[in-house]
Amino acid sequence: MTSRSLHNLLPVLLLAASLVAPDAEAKKPKQLAVAVLDLESVGAPQELARNLTALVASEVGRYRDIAPITRREVASLLDHDRQRQLLGCEDDSCLAQIVGALGVDKLLSGQVGQVESTYVLTLHLIDVRSAKVDKHVSRVVPFSSNRLLDSVKSAVIELIGPHASVQNQGPRLALARELSANREDLVWLDASRCYDPDGDPLEMSWRQVDGPPALLEGQNRPQASFFAREEGHYTFAVRVSDGRAPAQEEHVKVEVLPRRRFIVGLGYKQLLSFNRVVEDHEGDVFRNRAPFGGTLLFGFKLTERWTLIGEGAVSYMNVYPEGAEAETADKSVVIWEPSVMLGARYRFPFDGFDFWTSASVGTSRMFISAHTEPDGLARDDTQVRAQCVVGDLAAAVDVPVGERFGLLLQGGVRARRATETLAPFKNTELQIARKGFLWGANLIGAAYIRL
Repeated sequence: MTSRSLHNLLPVLLLAASLVAPDAEAKKPKQLAVAVLDLESVGAPQELARNLTALVASEVGRYRDIAPITRREVASLLDHDRQRQLLGCEDDSCLAQIVGALGVDKLLSGQVGQVESTYVLTLHLIDVRSAKVDKHVSRVVPFSSNRLLDSVKSAVIELIGPHASVQNQGPRLALARELSANREDLVWLDASRCYDPDGDPLEMSWRQVDGPPALLEGQNRPQASFFAREEGHYTFAVRVSDGRAPAQEEHVKVEVLPRRRFIVGLGYKQLLSFNRVVEDHEGDVFRNRAPFGGTLLFGFKLTERWTLIGEGAVSYMNVYPEGAEAETADKSVVIWEPSVMLGARYRFPFDGFDFWTSASVGTSRMFISAHTEPDGLARDDTQVRAQCVVGDLAAAVDVPVGERFGLLLQGGVRARRATETLAPFKNTELQIARKGFLWGANLIGAAYIRL
């Protein structure tokens, strides 16, 4: 070692010694001095390594019995490349001997790297006196998981120990403690709103305490679920831990009621048509006015996923030339159309709502009347009728409101076509195009009750 090297290192040694020297007057318990070295970057961005080093030092500093010493506090001493250049150190055990002279008890080093689409984090805790590794931990974190910070925190906890004295606040529990459902429902137990004030990652586990046997899915996740095959009262317990404080446990009670299989709903429907249905020999362009009307919905639950559905509806459509007003138009066609549909829908349950996909077929009857006023003389045709076939593909969001009521918003594609030749209008020049074919986006909003 050259005299110049010792001269450069002396201010750093004095600074580190002053940081860890005991204060006799304060008479505080001796803290464990841990030097936190910069994480070495192996293929990872240097800025990421610096930020993770700061996070590691912050997590170590939360322990009451530990005094972390960072690179800023012992500037050049904790710079690997310069330290080894000055003192000829080739590994961490050599560096441990040097910082030991400063009163440092432990040396925390590590590296962060990138391997394909994952981060690889490795931390080592070295005992300065023996120059041996006390413990090492590693974490492999996919880029897409957004769990790198939580992995750093859990790695520090594992490295130092969960039972060390730490300045820690326990987890805060936030979950519904009483739930109700119906037999054959998929019931969700949700603890995802629980949080830790210190930002520590939480570990959760669910177990059944009482009630009919239930097969829990996702027992080690914030959200667990089970299929309610039997009626009765169920009790489940969730255990929440931040890895530091003693785990907290909370009970959730679930009352499973008899299955209400029948659903009756009343709503409003509107069809946004994609094609024109009225033609005029005089060349006027007839703009479609969206058919609208009331609808009565029925449902019978077959299984936990499948429901038989029915719909009875009456729609109204008034068609008149582009640019005209309904009250003053000299040409118009009015269509009343009652319809009956039957189909099935499949349920995708989510927390707080259900998503449905459905397919239906049915029949309708069009009652068509036309009105024209050529030369100021009114002419009407009211005897045109046609039987139609109707098909519908739809998706819906179903939001339960309490035990028996709910709201339904449905959207899909509906088409209908006459199954017989439409009789021509006798007194007007208007006619229904394409055998009454009409298709478009069908929207339904309804409220329902379970019976």
